[in-house]
Amino acid sequence: MSQALPQNFRQLLAALPLPFRQAVVESLLSDKEAKSAAQEAMQALASLRKMRPQTIAQLSRADRTRLFLSSLGLAAIETSAMQCFQVWFLRHGRELMGSMLDAWKVTHTLGELADDAQIPAVDEAAVEAAAQEAIKTYPREAVAAYLGYNHLAPAAASWEGMFASALSKHLEGI
Repeated sequence: MSQALPQNFRQLLAALPLPFRQAVVESLLSDKEAKSAAQEAMQALASLRKMRPQTIAQLSRADRTRLFLSSLGLAAIETSAMQCFQVWFLRHGRELMGSMLDAWKVTHTLGELADDAQIPAVDEAAVEAAAQEAIKTYPREAVAAYLGYNHLAPAAASWEGMFASALSKHLEGI
């Protein structure tokens, strides 16, 4: 393994190519349903950067995205980084999520799990097979992001550690 695996969502975001990173952050900043999460992220940045929230609000979306991405080393934006992924997957990655969940035999609705969903165990071979199949249809960085998300926040205890090998391979490939 030539690259250390991400230990948090900020590191996962930083490990992905810049255009994809920007798209993930912009999805949070532009999503009307995630407005409160975007405001929280900008408040955290304002506090961390010793800026007035009004000053950040006046920046263009591109400038706010750059400011967010330049702050990935700051632990205080971890929740916002996780929310960026959540919004991106819900708005742009549903088909990818559905495809991978189908491969793992997880019941879902348009890529979303029900609160009482029964999560079967997966093994590393199943994770890798689903990822290899997914990159035939979806961008490698999106597949890596989904593997990383499940590595950091597994849907079930039986999933812990099952994504490390596939994530490592797919991060090396981008």
